[in-house]
Amino acid sequence: MTDWTNSAKTELERYCARVRESLTGSGADPAEVIDDLQRHVDTEVQAAQLRIVTEDDVRRILARLGEPPLPKGKPLLPADVAPVSMPQKPKRKQPGYTVLLLGTIFPIITLLIELITRMCASMFFDPLPTIWHVLVVAFVPLANLAAWISVRENKVARRGKLGLANAFALGISICYVLMFVPLMIPAFFAVIIFGWGLLPLCP
Repeated sequence: MTDWTNSAKTELERYCARVRESLTGSGADPAEVIDDLQRHVDTEVQAAQLRIVTEDDVRRILARLGEPPLPKGKPLLPADVAPVSMPQKPKRKQPGYTVLLLGTIFPIITLLIELITRMCASMFFDPLPTIWHVLVVAFVPLANLAAWISVRENKVARRGKLGLANAFALGISICYVLMFVPLMIPAFFAVIIFGWGLLPLCP
């Protein structure tokens, strides 16, 4: 459902009033013209997927329609000046597949490698001593995946819950970063030379 701010409603009402006045004596039905105008504005709002319609949004839509002509003999008043066309907000950059790879696929692969080989547990320490540790670590890529999909599809209904989930995932990652700090430099060279060492670098 789309919500309109009071200033947005007022801006549209002013425009409709100017349209109604410009049609005086023209023979056209002002009510019909204004209904068409309002339907056009609603269509523009839906096409832009606006959850909240602001005064700037209304001005931007109406600027594309143009100002109604002044009735003959009427002087130009400040209120009749066409609103300045507001620059469109830059489109939000969506997270790409690199984010999906590093935030979701890479952690899942690393988790599976450790669960299957138990390499880190046999050589250094066990980062996944219990099933609860496995679930907590698995939560990180799942939270990242949910956020990635939500931002890509421009879904804002669960933004608060996703933010909380990602804050929790970030806390988990920081804990494992601190645990693997001593192994990060050796792991970096191990990845280059042997192709292993993903687990210490994953957080």
